[in-house]
Amino acid sequence: EAFINEKILTLEEVLTTYGPGTRLMIEIKPSPRKSAEALYQKLAVRVAASVRELIPRDRISEMFILSFDPAIIQTAYSRQPDLNYMLNIDSASMRPDVLKIDLKILCGVCIARRKLSRRFVDDAHHADKMVMTYSCNSAKTLDHALDLGVDGIMTDHPGASIWRKRGLLPRAIHE
Repeated sequence: EAFINEKILTLEEVLTTYGPGTRLMIEIKPSPRKSAEALYQKLAVRVAASVRELIPRDRISEMFILSFDPAIIQTAYSRQPDLNYMLNIDSASMRPDVLKIDLKILCGVCIARRKLSRRFVDDAHHADKMVMTYSCNSAKTLDHALDLGVDGIMTDHPGASIWRKRGLLPRAIHE
């Protein structure tokens, strides 16, 4: 109730407000139906163009565009190939035929923490790809992800004491 009538920021507002000082992960959801796929392809082009236009050049490397839909990533990449693209994946495989995307397009993959394994992280790193995971919301899940050597961790509780106790909160805020 405290946030009733709270304005939701536009993409442009988020990029100009937080982009100059914060690492951002911008997820483009897959089209909910076949008839809307063309609209989502246009959205991918617009998101990538907005990142390119609104983020200071020295901060571009801190922006990540994510999607579960390889076609969305491919469309954005075709217009802005120098941005960071991450494919959200359901299965722990780095095989292009499983991912349905050329790995050279991706800077990394994002996978649910329950599907993480040492072998998967090693395979991704061997392919020179970052591994991000979600949703690490407890000390146990955070420690497990860190032990496996993931490159990025998403949480529903970024200010929680488990981050501070491990010395990660200041790094996350100031990077």
